[in-house]
Amino acid sequence: MARLTGGRGVDLVFDATYNEAGFVETAKTVRPGGSWVVLGVGPGKTTRLVETESPVDSILAERGAKHININILRYFSDPAILDDKGKPSSSAA
Repeated sequence: MARLTGGRGVDLVFDATYNEAGFVETAKTVRPGGSWVVLGVGPGKTTRLVETESPVDSILAERGAKHININILRYFSDPAILDDKGKPSSSAA
């Protein structure tokens, strides 16, 4: 990625690898001031039951990058937290 961006990194990384090694590698591609978005439970929490040490937050902090975690799993376990816009429609459109 560094070669493709002239060493600058990318503005936005969307990571859905669900793999700690993948999280670490993609976090390293974020440019200073960029954003790293992960869908799911995120680094250090690659399963709902196990937490491990993850260097991802340190990598992003060194770059002044944002860590955005979108954990949609909670909506499956507690759908009552969705507002009316997020709930599926019961009628066909």
